[in-house]
Amino acid sequence: MKITKYLYGLMIVITSLNISIAFADNKEKQAESMIKDKVIKLGVTDLSFHRATGAVVANILERMGYIVIRSFDPHKENFARLRSGEIDMIASAWLPSSHGVYKKGVEGATPTRELGLHYEPYALWGVPDYVPEAEVSTISDLLKPAVKEKMTPTIQGIGAGAGITRFSIKMMDEYRLKGAGYTFLTGTQEQCIDAFEQAVAEKRWVVVPLWHPQFLHNKYNIRELTDPKGLLCGKDRAVLLARQDRLEQLFSEQEIQQLDSIKLSNEIIAELDYAINRENKTEDEAAEAWLNSNQEKMGWIIDKVYSLPEPKQITIDKSLRSNQVEEMKLAAQNYAAFWDTGEAVYAKKALAEDFIDLNLPEGRKQAPQGPLARRNRSKPLDFGINV
Repeated sequence: MKITKYLYGLMIVITSLNISIAFADNKEKQAESMIKDKVIKLGVTDLSFHRATGAVVANILERMGYIVIRSFDPHKENFARLRSGEIDMIASAWLPSSHGVYKKGVEGATPTRELGLHYEPYALWGVPDYVPEAEVSTISDLLKPAVKEKMTPTIQGIGAGAGITRFSIKMMDEYRLKGAGYTFLTGTQEQCIDAFEQAVAEKRWVVVPLWHPQFLHNKYNIRELTDPKGLLCGKDRAVLLARQDRLEQLFSEQEIQQLDSIKLSNEIIAELDYAINRENKTEDEAAEAWLNSNQEKMGWIIDKVYSLPEPKQITIDKSLRSNQVEEMKLAAQNYAAFWDTGEAVYAKKALAEDFIDLNLPEGRKQAPQGPLARRNRSKPLDFGINV
């Protein structure tokens, strides 16, 4: 629900925010429009550690007052949905190497913006620490006859769209591992983990294509093999990747800065991933528990949230339902926040497209463009609304 008319000097005084609300015409359509301004469509790659990160981001967005709708898809599909506008942002994009090719495809259609630093992931090939380092320390060592006799020939990977999978397929060729009798298989994260854990249970030598952060590192000592050819591409940055147009529509600059302040680590995400995979917690349970127990680390982010002005007094038409009252109150609060902060995003959330100023000052345009062009934060505003 949004403000459709503006009457100067009647009912609302910004400094104390006394609100009088009248009944709204076409309230269902207006309510739907207002609710859309608070909904974030967050795409999450359907792997447990991505779900963990997505849950942290969703929790923070919800504390900021947004409704978050998460969808879970493979890597490539998520970026395609970001390009088409089906989602507003992705948690998390690994850049520049693992997901850079997908980001390039999105930016062929719409600009994006990278926010925060969730962690610094990197891909690796590893072996259990009981495999002697003197015999296997580099990927090239897999070609040694003595190593081939002991090493499990099947290397079980994850989905085809993952960076580690693309890198591994190239490594099989570049290191001539196919000709040496090794086979690389794509599959699910569960298949990759199960193959590794079964081999460890049997004390077999095995190569696992893995990454940091990943919960297996919390349980096992996995030694990384060196990659002389540099095909694993080194460290990436895991960030919140958002469409620029949706950022401008949904968030104030202060809120964008808050999202850009989210900084986690490989260790934190591995801890959450372990809670999901081995402690039977949902990603939301793990994220909320971690945030609540780390207020000192994360409180500075939450504290940056701008609180909408609270009304000192509300006079309500008794025929209104409670949800209608809340919708109308939010429209008034957003308009008050606009004049308090000067942030255009609040006016866009508050004012309907057919907004009319019934006491239009000389030289000011009608419709929302008027207040947006002439906002003045230096003086308290005295205004009233019909919604």
